Amino acid sequence: MKALSVRQRADLLIWIMQAFSVVGVDDSMVHGVALNIDRLVATYAGEESLPHGCLPCILLAIVCTEFKTDGFSDHPDKEWKQILTHMCRGQIPMIQILRVELKILSRLQYVVGLPTPLTFLRSLTAHLRQEEQVDAPCIAEVGFNRPINPMKVFFFYDSKFVPLRDYMVASMEASQPASAFQLQEDILDDLKGNNRAGGGMPTYLYKSAKICKALDEVDKDEVFLFTDVDVQYFQPIHQIVEDCMVNGTDIIFQKEFEDIGVNIGFMAMRNTSACRGFWDYVHAEISRTQALDQRVVNNSLYSGHACGEFGLRWDRWPSKIWASSMAFSGPLPEAIAVHHANFLIDKAPSADPMPKLEQLKQLASELHERKEQVQATATVRPWATFMEAARGCQAMLDYRSRHFGERRPGPEWSMLAEGHVARPGGYSEKAAKKRAKETMAPDGADG
Repeated sequence: MKALSVRQRADLLIWIMQAFSVVGVDDSMVHGVALNIDRLVATYAGEESLPHGCLPCILLAIVCTEFKTDGFSDHPDKEWKQILTHMCRGQIPMIQILRVELKILSRLQYVVGLPTPLTFLRSLTAHLRQEEQVDAPCIAEVGFNRPINPMKVFFFYDSKFVPLRDYMVASMEASQPASAFQLQEDILDDLKGNNRAGGGMPTYLYKSAKICKALDEVDKDEVFLFTDVDVQYFQPIHQIVEDCMVNGTDIIFQKEFEDIGVNIGFMAMRNTSACRGFWDYVHAEISRTQALDQRVVNNSLYSGHACGEFGLRWDRWPSKIWASSMAFSGPLPEAIAVHHANFLIDKAPSADPMPKLEQLKQLASELHERKEQVQATATVRPWATFMEAARGCQAMLDYRSRHFGERRPGPEWSMLAEGHVARPGGYSEKAAKKRAKETMAPDGADG
């Protein structure tokens, strides 16, 4: 009998990839963890089994060693200890992890920090890029002109949203070769009386069903984009997608805020059984609960359901794939590759695309002026006004509180740290109003 079955090994590595993603640790460290797990198992040589009841502690001990020899060698002890405590939700004492680590190091004869296949791959990549730069007058030009396999881009819209669609496609074609993409678009007349493709239950159901259909239409393991139409491109996207999906990630979501939340308006996904199972579940859950699609998605991801039930490997785009809701978290990143106009300061009719189109044009103008180093005039530029207003907008504060804060309903988000305001969930607006009414009742009112 093997000391560790293939299934157990896969489960451990899927969990560690998910945990590293949530706490912000570079997932390249997964390779070092996997190598030391395999080396540890090899020391048993089939003579005995690992103490399976202690597998979580063994895994954390190996992660502890990896932190010390790679990712956190220049960081204070407190930082990596806090991450380990977060990963086990404080259920395994640090002294126990360190004792197991000592036993593991003894079995490994204290040989750690070995190079992994990723180490050699990155060295080779860096070497090849250096050779390209010697022959190329402009790195950006070489990247732009190199042969690219077309990437399918799925999206849908109705007749009212044609201006947004046209603006998105024009920006796509202006930022990269037209041959880089294959547009897979649906134009709709009406969504069961919804009269728009910009929100509402018919849209949520159509979108999740469309994603399932897209997975049927692409090859196994093929990576594609699924996007809303209130999006604009400023840079080539292929390399960003490749970098984010290189480790076998199933889905890359957009950040809703810098610190928390996913947005499903701009996603890259891979055709895998995990991805298909996840979206089948999302569609069924929207149908069952009539809930907001993004709430269903975030609940499944942050509760650990998506990872535990489907083995889904997910992550969030780097901040250069920017959504306007991220204005709440701070200034624009230095280089924006994609902008998703997912948030407006002033509420607009859902069937009117013009406010979002105006926002797209405002940011494009702002970035152009920055590139040309246009000096600020006495008049405040429109984009500066938007950024300032977004951080104090009551609609934004209320949305964050209800979906990613103390007023969040739904299951516990166990992937978040203990004490995180959004972790508990279970909030009820109805119960809160009842408590408030009881509190406001005059003394003796119940007598």
